[in-house]
Amino acid sequence: MFESKKILSDLLIESGGVYTLVLQKVHSKIVGNLHTITPPAQLHILWIVPQIVVMAISEIFFSVTYISFTFKEAPVRMRSIMSSISLLAISLGNVIVVFISSAKLFNRQVYQFLFYAGLMVLNTVLLIFLSVRYKYRDQSEPEEAISLETQLPPDTENKTGFDTPDDQTGNLAANFLCPKPLD
Repeated sequence: MFESKKILSDLLIESGGVYTLVLQKVHSKIVGNLHTITPPAQLHILWIVPQIVVMAISEIFFSVTYISFTFKEAPVRMRSIMSSISLLAISLGNVIVVFISSAKLFNRQVYQFLFYAGLMVLNTVLLIFLSVRYKYRDQSEPEEAISLETQLPPDTENKTGFDTPDDQTGNLAANFLCPKPLD
């Protein structure tokens, strides 16, 4: 309806399609045309739910396994680096996907997906090869904890405002929050 006049009565707009409605005034009469930009969807959107569920479950399995392995096998000082390497590997995988998709190397998308599947098979073979040769760390030895005291050199010239150099190895948080004034 436009200005109380019926313009188009038989519009067929289907789910998933992209349309443009063009209205024009021709000889004091309003004429409308509906142009289909993208044809309507042939499959319902709910068909994506099983794929999302499988991807979410696999992501959970991968993340839990990776974090468990990292925190059992990596030294304390390397754990954050191992987490950053994991995120770097994921980002490099995304860059590979973007590069292959934008390079238009394949005529059909099915070949592109088969290429990705082949890359995953190669990755799995590499993972199996590395995991067979991996030697696990001895878990019976307690690992030394990192403390701030072992990282800070003693302040022999008392430049920090502590009363004595021994105060640095005492309660560092209290000394940081309430330092003693410098003379």
